[in-house]
Amino acid sequence: MRVLFATLILVFFSSIAYGLPPGAENWGVECSAGNARSCFFLGIQNLNGDETPQDSLKAVSYAQKSCNLGLSDACFLAGDLYYKGHNNVDQDLEQAVPFFQAACKANFHSKYSCYYAAKAMIGSGANISAALDIANNGCVNGDRYSCTLAARTFLFGEHGISKDAAKAHPYAVKACELEDGWGCYVAGSQLMGVSSGMERNGPLALQLLDRACDLDSLEACHNAGIEVSSGNDLGNDYEKASVYFAKACNGGLDGSCYSAGHLKLILGKYDEALPFLTKICDEQQMGEACRMAGISAVQVNGYSASRTWHQKACELGDQPSCDYVKELNRYESELAEIEIQKARYEKKNKEAADRVTEKLSQGDYNEAMRIATYDYGSREQVSRIVLAAESAGATTNIDPFYYSFLEQWLAIDYQQANAIVRRERLKQPTGTTVSIGNNNAPVFASGPNVPSSLWDQTQKMLDDTYKRNLDAYNRGANPAGFYLRRN
Repeated sequence: MRVLFATLILVFFSSIAYGLPPGAENWGVECSAGNARSCFFLGIQNLNGDETPQDSLKAVSYAQKSCNLGLSDACFLAGDLYYKGHNNVDQDLEQAVPFFQAACKANFHSKYSCYYAAKAMIGSGANISAALDIANNGCVNGDRYSCTLAARTFLFGEHGISKDAAKAHPYAVKACELEDGWGCYVAGSQLMGVSSGMERNGPLALQLLDRACDLDSLEACHNAGIEVSSGNDLGNDYEKASVYFAKACNGGLDGSCYSAGHLKLILGKYDEALPFLTKICDEQQMGEACRMAGISAVQVNGYSASRTWHQKACELGDQPSCDYVKELNRYESELAEIEIQKARYEKKNKEAADRVTEKLSQGDYNEAMRIATYDYGSREQVSRIVLAAESAGATTNIDPFYYSFLEQWLAIDYQQANAIVRRERLKQPTGTTVSIGNNNAPVFASGPNVPSSLWDQTQKMLDDTYKRNLDAYNRGANPAGFYLRRN
């Protein structure tokens, strides 16, 4: 606002590419004859130093004469030069007052002249009530700065005026109507009814705060976020609140960053929450924000990415993050061990597959079965052998003893092989003598007439084989914790 009149001067001469406009040579004579506009032009000429030495004192003299002749433009110019001081014109607020008042009364640039008149009066120690009357006049005539001056004076109790929120409110509302963000913010915040002493009106408060936020009042954005996320008469709308807080944070109001990040975390928008929380963690050293950044980082980039933020939170005294770091260390150690075991398992499984392949290529199905069961406890290779024997019509080449327990072993995940094993087992009459490898000791399939000692022997071998297989799977076959199950 304080450079307003300089702008007007530039506009006046903008159509003239070189030198002064036509007729400028007559300004002196015309001014002496009482032409207010010619006096005004001479003031601008001397102020800018156009084809004459720059002389602010002469400029203000011509502006005063023009003002006395009734040109309100010149009144504003003279007031502006005294208000700010310019080159060889000293600042003199008391001298500025009558010129701004004249411009204000003439409604010339009332959006500024009344405001400056009131400011000059306050600055020169004039009667505050008279200054507020001038500000009121400017506010009524559409000067938002006059409205905010009056609102601020009553709101904060400035210049010897007692605080009076009720008197400040209509000025703030008027300023808001004139598109002043601060006015909307004050009016809306007063109606939140927190500490303003005014009765709460939630819907109207939000309306005013929302408008102020649109006009880039960051504090209003923050308060609007509070209004829609505090569980008051407006309910809880975390989505909407997070937008308000995010705008305030992005505009530079750091106090809103934590709220934006926290709500986006609650909403499950971890990638959006992370930059807000890391900002507060880094800049304000807030342990809780660091922890929440860690929680978000897990969802965005995985457990390892969360370590930095939880570690920092722990260093800032956040105990839950300290506990988390300990668990993360344990988890990563176990994960590393699982990877080692998995590599060992895969190596052993390949070894088993190679040995079984060799025996199958030789047609030695029985030895292949022994390797798969006794040496490796691999259901996968057992199933492979059964299917290969079935395809080759060689199921009888496998010792019948294996069929007595493989049915249970293959029951869960290898149904096709299991069906073949069941068929072969059922071919064995109850009490039939079978051999185990090269041992001719009698072993019987299960049945009511089977001696218990022989069945116990078979059952023990079955249990031992199962335990070996289970141990192999637990060490690496399935790190997630699933394991071989028996019926």
